Amino acid sequence: MTDNLPKYDTVKYYKVELPSPGRVTLGFDHKNLESSAVFWKITMFDSLENIVLTYESRGTETAGKSMNAYLDKGTYFIRVTANGSFYHRDAKYRLTVNYTENKGEFEIEHNNDIKNATVIQKLNSPVTGNNRVYDDVDFYSFTLPYPGKVNIGFNHTNLENTSVFWKITVFDSNENEVLYYESRGTDTAGKSMNAYLDKGTYYIRIISNGSFYHSSADYKLTVEERTLLK
Repeated sequence: MTDNLPKYDTVKYYKVELPSPGRVTLGFDHKNLESSAVFWKITMFDSLENIVLTYESRGTETAGKSMNAYLDKGTYFIRVTANGSFYHRDAKYRLTVNYTENKGEFEIEHNNDIKNATVIQKLNSPVTGNNRVYDDVDFYSFTLPYPGKVNIGFNHTNLENTSVFWKITVFDSNENEVLYYESRGTDTAGKSMNAYLDKGTYYIRIISNGSFYHSSADYKLTVEERTLLK
């Protein structure tokens, strides 16, 4: 979609339908304004006006992309505004919604509580997600058809910081904690300790380590399981 903001107080809205859950990023291209200041603010909402993506574009970012959001099917809206009267340009921009269908390999927002947990359909296969903001909570569920040995694989890019950025907790259906694991910024391919679990449904909660030690980087979560008894 090619458009522009003719005045500093112009607001443009766009609507998009996701036919099924998927990964979404926003592409926002424009000419080089030869200034590193922020000129555009782009926000994506769901139908309940919950923010699912927010992004700023600087004058020198001619081909920028937002972070990934892992969304459910449905109707979404995108708002584009200027960054006030001083940082306004009427230059044309090109807005693109980049979408990849979720076939079980991504989280599905909003999964902030157990009842809306993203179902991990395949054990021993990674699921990609992220904590978009510092207080984002990601819940997942998985089911063991038989007793098994389980550990949690948790991979991410190197943040070049040894602090803890993610806290991962596994609960049983009665919310008893059965596994706990922390991932540091340099733990790019970590694993929890083993847990020996009975058959049944379990839940995983992933949170950031507060506002200071937060990263919106994608992670890959894997429930690594070996059946002990059939």
